[in-house]
Amino acid sequence: MPLSVEHLLESLDDPFVFFPLQSVCRSLNALVSENDESMMARMGPSGVARKYWDVPTELMHEEIGLLLGAAFVLGQATLTQTVALLKRIRLEVGATSEIPEKKSEMLTLGSLDDAREGTVSVAVIDLAANYFKHHQEWPDDWVTTEGKGNLQTRTIQGCRDLGMRPGAFLLTDNLYSALGALGHYPPDVSNIEQTIRSWRGRLARGLYASLDLADPNLEVRV
Repeated sequence: MPLSVEHLLESLDDPFVFFPLQSVCRSLNALVSENDESMMARMGPSGVARKYWDVPTELMHEEIGLLLGAAFVLGQATLTQTVALLKRIRLEVGATSEIPEKKSEMLTLGSLDDAREGTVSVAVIDLAANYFKHHQEWPDDWVTTEGKGNLQTRTIQGCRDLGMRPGAFLLTDNLYSALGALGHYPPDVSNIEQTIRSWRGRLARGLYASLDLADPNLEVRV
């Protein structure tokens, strides 16, 4: 087996890849918490119905959505890197059922199903990032005339399955739904990094076994 495959697998499970991502996610989560606390302070202990929110409160809420969206897009960038590594491994070992050709199928490798919707967790991250980037291109009611195989149609349906809803002022609420679907409690931005790190670890261990390679990190994990 070429040494490059082992090197690629080590890159897949390299903890140093996640230290910067972990740090940025924590920083984003601190900003989310700061905005949330400011909102609660404005509304008081009894809260205020959404239709009575003032402009500063709405802006704080919208800023939280932007922070959540940025975190999901950052997570998606790490998923894109993972797919690139898998494609390189597939080129080295040849076509194999262990590593499918399509990105959507790669994101199901080594993943655990979300307890609420049966949705693969890392696919939730990819879905939420696409929602954040593209939802303004969608029809206002999220009803498309394209077939079920259309990418936009599939993405919209995936968002609905997570409890997201169409609406100009629902960005933050929808991204909180995606964050909750990752299955961690309490849900916070750091869950995005944790989900990807756990997934890549399971993925690497599974590929070490299926390709009959010794995992250099096995003793560390045990």
